[in-house]
Amino acid sequence: MTKISDLQNVKIEHYVPRNTENELDYNNLLAVCKGGEGRPYSRQTCDSHKKDTLIKVNPQSASDIETISYTRNGHIKSSIPAYQRDLDETLNLNDEREYLIDNRREALKSFQRQLYHKLGKTNASRELLIKCLRQCSSLDKNGEYIPYVGIIIYYLQRRIG
Repeated sequence: MTKISDLQNVKIEHYVPRNTENELDYNNLLAVCKGGEGRPYSRQTCDSHKKDTLIKVNPQSASDIETISYTRNGHIKSSIPAYQRDLDETLNLNDEREYLIDNRREALKSFQRQLYHKLGKTNASRELLIKCLRQCSSLDKNGEYIPYVGIIIYYLQRRIG
């Protein structure tokens, strides 16, 4: 997840492709970044690349999100092959030529640097990791999540066990 910094950088996505019956179904609407809108199709991501394709992974379903993991180098993965196809092909979230992988990796490294700078050589306690997880899972004072928070949450959950 990247940061949507202002309303000029946001658009409304229909999880199930728009039709006359679901056009105003709020459970089918998501605020998303523009995903490279206006660039060549091969360089677009997210909804811009998805177009009207029906995806199997539901970004509003906790059980679907629980299948998602991240590699240390910033790739997003799913344990379900159909979801992985959505991530790689339909949403284009692991395009090596694009910025998403690098940004996820840098978000994780930045978080780790901040954590270890705070602790020095001491290992983070379980309690501190849980506190960090709560903070990352919550909106900040501006009502926003940390950009690329998914990889940070995944990292913390793995460390907590």
